[in-house]
Amino acid sequence: TALEHWAFRACSSMEQLRFAGGLQVIGAEALSGTAAASFVLPDGMTTLEDGAFNGSFELKEINLPDSLTTVGENPFQRCDLLTDIRISPDHPVLEMKDGVLFSKTDHRLISYPTGAEAESYTIPEGTEIIGANAFSDHEFLYSVTFPEGLKEVGYGAFSSCKGLTEI
Repeated sequence: TALEHWAFRACSSMEQLRFAGGLQVIGAEALSGTAAASFVLPDGMTTLEDGAFNGSFELKEINLPDSLTTVGENPFQRCDLLTDIRISPDHPVLEMKDGVLFSKTDHRLISYPTGAEAESYTIPEGTEIIGANAFSDHEFLYSVTFPEGLKEVGYGAFSSCKGLTEI
């Protein structure tokens, strides 16, 4: 039912992984550094922990099921090609806003995809938290505008954003 922490970490030749029914949890960095270009997470999965796909440089798209209710710190950090995170518009706890993953429950920006090529980004009104590592390792982003009412900027939220010159 779970892929524990680091289960397939740095399996850089692994291009495919099929999830059997019953998978509920992908642990922290469990699939970090894998070579798969896309993943479809199974229905019934509930938890995606911190950095689950961290450094999966070939990952371009991922489908998140409606059953996914707990998402840790940016599960897609350093996924340089990721531009397509797919979720249902009726997802109970997650939403996409202009290609950026948010949590509806705590008003948190979870992941600004590393593969996004925009040079500037305005965080939507109503966002209260910029999650840990949410923007980290982004190469193209030069300017970020914070919304009124922002309460917290998480650990490493903008770490290694080499081009970032204006907030």
